[in-house]
Amino acid sequence: MTQTQHQQVSLHIDTLANQTLARYRQHQQRERQGEEDRMRQQDQQAIAVFKTLLETEVEADLLAALSVTYEAHHEHNDVPQIAAVFSYAGVAWHLSQEWQRQPGEWRWAIRATHHGNGSRSSLYDLSTAASPQALRTTLFLKLGERREQLLREEHEATERERRQQQVEEEAHAMQEREAQKRALRIAQAVREHRYWSEQLAALKQEALQQLWRWPEEIRISLYHVSYCAGIGRGEDDEPVLEHAGGWTGTDHLDEHGYLRLEPAKPSSWSKATAPRTIKLSPTMHLPIWERWTVGSVEELSGELREEVTVSLPGVVARRDEDLGTGFRLTRDEQAYSEDSYQECIGRVPLAWIRTLVDQAAAGEQEGASHV
Repeated sequence: MTQTQHQQVSLHIDTLANQTLARYRQHQQRERQGEEDRMRQQDQQAIAVFKTLLETEVEADLLAALSVTYEAHHEHNDVPQIAAVFSYAGVAWHLSQEWQRQPGEWRWAIRATHHGNGSRSSLYDLSTAASPQALRTTLFLKLGERREQLLREEHEATERERRQQQVEEEAHAMQEREAQKRALRIAQAVREHRYWSEQLAALKQEALQQLWRWPEEIRISLYHVSYCAGIGRGEDDEPVLEHAGGWTGTDHLDEHGYLRLEPAKPSSWSKATAPRTIKLSPTMHLPIWERWTVGSVEELSGELREEVTVSLPGVVARRDEDLGTGFRLTRDEQAYSEDSYQECIGRVPLAWIRTLVDQAAAGEQEGASHV
């Protein structure tokens, strides 16, 4: 067989296969259509029989008022299961025949369902069964129960809404009461702060008038003395001289070798040290005096001046987050004296320096009077 003859045979076989497949599918389609027509007709006949039976129990006008429709279900056999379906009080109702174990015995099945989240579930408190000739009474009994249930749910929803509204109103009223109380506390705190601020301002004004001031053109000399306080050991255990020192108003020892070291403030928050009188040997302690000539408070070393503050006993500055931001002055009988609110009105020399300045000013006035 030539190649041309082989191709012709192959095309003939393809054509026969296609024709046979097409006729087979047409046959299948006709059988399917026939089966569907047969089942549709069977369903219509079964629905007609079921409808006639149902109307012997429930009047046709009532069924029409309920907008009943009929459904046919095929499960395990070809015999359709017919159900009358309608909606009432937010529930889908299904009426069907339920066959008993005894041949020929049956009863009505009433099933109530609701749809939710794409699924359907039965309402067991409404679903029930009814014997023949008792469907109408049982059905309307269940419809009444559903109506009662719906009214109860609506009442409960209304009651929940009322209670929720009552809770919200009480919460709102409480918020208003708290807001009013807070406003009163804020107003009281503001008034108290204003009162103590005025008292403090008056006290500051009085203290400023009495504040010590450095007289103009008065300069004095102060001395910082350092001396050998002993012999210690260095990092390599070698002997080293240890030095100490302090402030004084003179540049020499007295006739007995004594020197008075005056008070000083090591830091701004510490108290001034107490004065000390020490005895030094020029040959042993090797004292060295450093002279400072000053004519104002600003020229003094920080350890030789102090802040002048004013305060009201028992009045403190406190911050209450509930009453708004910022500190406010308030009275607290339980507060310690050091907790009292203070304000600095200026800086003055330590007392011994003020004495030296006053003495210098008095000497200047006395000299001027002699002239």
